[in-house]
Amino acid sequence: MKTINEISGNNPQKGRKTAVITGATSGIGKSFAYQLAQLGYDLIVTGRKQNLLNEISVDLENSYNVDVKVVIADLEKADDVKLLMEIMNQQESIDVLVNNAGFGLNEVFHEDKVENQLKMLQVHVVSTVLLIHKILPKMIKQRSGIIINVSSMAAYIPTSDNAMYTSTKSFLKNFTTSLNMELRQFEIYAQCLCPGFTYTDFHKKLGRNTKENGAKKTGWMTPNEVVTCSLKSVKYRKNLCIPGILNKLVVLLAILLPAGLINKISKLMSIKPNHFEVSMLKTQDNHACELNTVKNVRA
Repeated sequence: MKTINEISGNNPQKGRKTAVITGATSGIGKSFAYQLAQLGYDLIVTGRKQNLLNEISVDLENSYNVDVKVVIADLEKADDVKLLMEIMNQQESIDVLVNNAGFGLNEVFHEDKVENQLKMLQVHVVSTVLLIHKILPKMIKQRSGIIINVSSMAAYIPTSDNAMYTSTKSFLKNFTTSLNMELRQFEIYAQCLCPGFTYTDFHKKLGRNTKENGAKKTGWMTPNEVVTCSLKSVKYRKNLCIPGILNKLVVLLAILLPAGLINKISKLMSIKPNHFEVSMLKTQDNHACELNTVKNVRA
């Protein structure tokens, strides 16, 4: 079993390695930043809140003696994605890419403006594909690298009121699985992280993730727990990472039960993205490009 440093080629004698993390303002993205900094990685972090990202970068540099570059970017904007790609291209090497930025919508597809739906497609799918494609020549040349795409358990469970969200997350799951097989010959590892309900600052603002009597709700996880599980899976080169035993059981049932039954259950649950994802992790680091509701409650 190799460590994450060995898989990414992080050898202190050959110089420091670099990790790029989108949506690093809070939640899962922020936890990735801290845990990778603790492992000695220099960082390029993106998000929309400059003051908060600057505070995080200073703390990381002081705590772990790493270099942190802050890139203020909204990945639904093509120019911001282009800027991030240019910065990535300036790096001699990039060893880890964590695509964590994302958001949720409150409106169902047929009632929403198509522009809002396409923004989700841009952030979840297009920007992810562009960043990966940009980084691959460097990883192939160095014959090492780690790509982590943060999806969701929603990838396994279509819902009647969250068509675009579950579809983009399903794309990430299938794309990452295929990509991992394609890139194995170059010693590059790709993981699809599919968290369930995760505590985030965003959830607190909505009053949905406060702990009852100081205790964790059943099935809920902290961002640190999710990231620890992800990095542990890296060591075993697991393509799919579903943190938490309960979440694994839910996904197993979603796979084994007839699709018609799953669809009926999903419809009865009437899960709103702002409930399921916003909740279901979409801690996506509060997606720092971050959970965006139809009313643009964004980070």
